[in-house]
Amino acid sequence: MPDVVHIQYPTNEYNGLLPRLLPIILKAIGLTVVQTWHEHYKSCGSIGWQNVIACDGLIYVRPDLPALLPNWVKCWLKSQFQAYIPNVATIPVTTLNENQIHLIRNRLSASKRIVCFFGFANENKGLENLFNIVNPETQHLVLICDLDIRNLYQEKILNIIKQEKWVNHVTVTGFLPSQEVGEILAASDAIIFPFPDGTGVWNTSLKAAENSGVFTIATTKQSELSGYQIDRNIYYCTCDDINSMGEVLDHYIGNRITPNTSYSWEDVSRSHYQLYQKLLNQHKK
Repeated sequence: MPDVVHIQYPTNEYNGLLPRLLPIILKAIGLTVVQTWHEHYKSCGSIGWQNVIACDGLIYVRPDLPALLPNWVKCWLKSQFQAYIPNVATIPVTTLNENQIHLIRNRLSASKRIVCFFGFANENKGLENLFNIVNPETQHLVLICDLDIRNLYQEKILNIIKQEKWVNHVTVTGFLPSQEVGEILAASDAIIFPFPDGTGVWNTSLKAAENSGVFTIATTKQSELSGYQIDRNIYYCTCDDINSMGEVLDHYIGNRITPNTSYSWEDVSRSHYQLYQKLLNQHKK
């Protein structure tokens, strides 16, 4: 029998009744249950009261999650261990020499600036906004993602790409290993995340973009973040200000800072291990 069972919510891989009941079942047979909530309680369809009453330790990746919990959830979890453990980029920082950069840029577009989007091509990522931001006359758009005509939203994006304005000005890579994604980012001039509902520190894609040192544009719901953050090389626009992102892109494209590798999966693992130790030591008393 394990000492600790750790379940993360939500996920694309398991849904339905079992994930909701699993914490209670595991708790009932005497196991210590740790949960990571990647989304807020009210907006996540994968967690409910069952998760709350069977939670020995809670890890969250959104810093404002505790403040936005329903009052009864706050009260129930008040005596339980809670830890904010930020996400880490899933794409490695890649260092390329001039020849490697030249080869990648020539493969994508020899004469234009390279502008990238990467991640899952879901409706909440706002890929259609990219076509109102990128200028096909001077910039080449690279979509590092899968686009499947059987998916209604992705079919919409594919139809935009087929328009005369965009023919030969967009590359869709399909799924790529993380190392190859990192190499394209390292050779690019800008990265854009035009999410309709905003980005945040919990987005692993935004983390990867920041770590790469490449100029990045991202949306935010926090108006106080709006503008250029020189230390992170990120320009935040409010979610309803897509129109200004083209001007921002033209102004800052090509800016680059030293890649950041100061926070890694080893740090995340260490934080998890420390939480497990605290829980197990408490249960021994």
